[in-house]
Amino acid sequence: MSIEAMKQALDALGAYMSATDSEEDEKAHSLMATAFFKLKEAIAEAEKQEPVAMQMDVIVVNLVREGINKHRARELAEHFIKHTHPQPKREPLTDEQIAEFFGVKAVDESFVDFVRAIEAAHGIKE
Repeated sequence: MSIEAMKQALDALGAYMSATDSEEDEKAHSLMATAFFKLKEAIAEAEKQEPVAMQMDVIVVNLVREGINKHRARELAEHFIKHTHPQPKREPLTDEQIAEFFGVKAVDESFVDFVRAIEAAHGIKE
């Protein structure tokens, strides 16, 4: 969903919430208030992330205009973005997350050790 569509939905929810204030609509009003604030948070998060995507596209377009192959331009743009924007710290999975991923209730300790070895090979450490 685009940011513009989310903003339109937010405006519609706000208008409906202010138009209906009867007690019989209290539950619906509560649900809409929750949706309103979650949508507002989602818009704020999307707006924070959008500039990086736009920068990436601008970099690729400019590199292609300069005669660089579009695939190579994409690689260069990704490299630039990666090294100029802070990357989130990658945390190891919990035992519960590992079990959930594989659809089991619990995982064997040797299996967890195996997953930890893979994480360590990818630079994910505690």
